Amino acid sequence: MERIVADLSVAETVPLNGDAKVPLFEGSELSVTFVRTAVGPNSKPGLEIVRLIEKADRQGLAMVRERAPFTPMPSGAQIRLGDPVVLIRSPFRVTFSYAGPDQVWQPDWRGLPQLPNMIRIAVRDAATGRILAFSGASIVHINASAECARAKNPQECLTAKPKPDSPKREGEPL
Repeated sequence: MERIVADLSVAETVPLNGDAKVPLFEGSELSVTFVRTAVGPNSKPGLEIVRLIEKADRQGLAMVRERAPFTPMPSGAQIRLGDPVVLIRSPFRVTFSYAGPDQVWQPDWRGLPQLPNMIRIAVRDAATGRILAFSGASIVHINASAECARAKNPQECLTAKPKPDSPKREGEPL
């Protein structure tokens, strides 16, 4: 749980490429993909793409962390993530929800010009569906681009309607 919160709190507002108008951040109830500064003993300096996703294996469902070095790529490119690490395993299930400045929780966060302000991580008992006490939330420390911070009207920059330019991932429909 600590790793999930630590990863999400340092998500960065990084677009897929120089032409993209929105950061690479795709959140749903069962997965979230984002960019962060690479950390760890086997990481090279720079940015990495991280995906936290629920996957099934022969032992049941598990929340898995996958990663890949970040490099700018064309819109629609496939992201190949590797280095899977199981973070939480059945009988527990993890779901995510997202809140912006309005503090209204939503099940999805995609294609928006800024990252969510908060991400709720609900850990449930798979048998009962009951949310467990060690669930929590992560506050995203930087949720808007430097471009919007420099804009004459930052609010207008943040509420601009983006064009879809999300990447495609192997085996995952968009």
